[in-house]
Amino acid sequence: MERRLARSTRRLIRRRAHRLLRAKRLLKREGLLRAEDFSSPTELQNLPINAWELRVKGLTHKLERKEWSAVLLHLIKHRGYLSQRKNESKTDNKELGSLLKGVKENHRLLQSNDYRSPAELAVKKFKENTGHIRNQRGEYTHTFDRLDLHSELQLLFNIQRELGNPYTSVSLEQQVSALLMSQKKALSGEAVLKMLGKCSHEKTEYKAAKNTYSAERFVWLTKLNNLRILENGTERGLTESERQLVINQPIIALRNEKGSYNLPRTKHSLIMVVSTEIKTKIQKPKSILIYRLRFCGRAKNSQFFARTLSPLGYVRISANRLHA
Repeated sequence: MERRLARSTRRLIRRRAHRLLRAKRLLKREGLLRAEDFSSPTELQNLPINAWELRVKGLTHKLERKEWSAVLLHLIKHRGYLSQRKNESKTDNKELGSLLKGVKENHRLLQSNDYRSPAELAVKKFKENTGHIRNQRGEYTHTFDRLDLHSELQLLFNIQRELGNPYTSVSLEQQVSALLMSQKKALSGEAVLKMLGKCSHEKTEYKAAKNTYSAERFVWLTKLNNLRILENGTERGLTESERQLVINQPIIALRNEKGSYNLPRTKHSLIMVVSTEIKTKIQKPKSILIYRLRFCGRAKNSQFFARTLSPLGYVRISANRLHA
């Protein structure tokens, strides 16, 4: 997990740096930035640092060339939060929940017409009430929706045009908007297939992702094929009738409010066989000993299985053997 988070952070920093580099090149082509504004091919010098206040000033006053450059770069760098997930509001992640709550509250404040833009909200509310504009100490109360920032960008361009700012062409606005809103799409289609290897047996077929139906079906059929029954001292696999009884009937145990599992008891004396994360039904004659069950490799799963079956008359179970 730590390595994954570190990799994600490096990726975020790399993409932000590349986005800012493209923005600087764009502003230089448009004449907003000039050669004397650069201390190196990628580093700027002598630009205003009070970007939040300049974004508010731009709502009523014409901004100078360097001020307008600082505002556009600041919007592209700090571009808020935007998600492509459809069911994100149902998340159990506390940190993500706090972020979404902060974004929603700030969006509500902007819709109330008390503040014209996120920058005005940050300067007139956040800075005055808390003494700082940015999030601190793991809080997300000062996070904005990227769509609200895009609306601010459009508002600034419209006002600066009216005030006579010469660097407000429609072409520049479209290109800055593209940098602000650009986001790599979620993996789908061909992009997913590029990350999948080919099957070692079927050379032209892709491997199935672990959580897909086809992969789960494969695991289930493998467990079913490997299941062995010891009957009167003789080991055998499932008969065709037993196989047909269970092959299309995997079920998931339902967990009640107290945290225990409810497994159904039927008039046919069905036994619930736990294999990996699948529960299914096999009819149990009195003389049958079923074994070679894995229970996810944990003894506590065996104990859970024994406790569940005890009321049904199955009294003893070990990690790999169930005794009638």
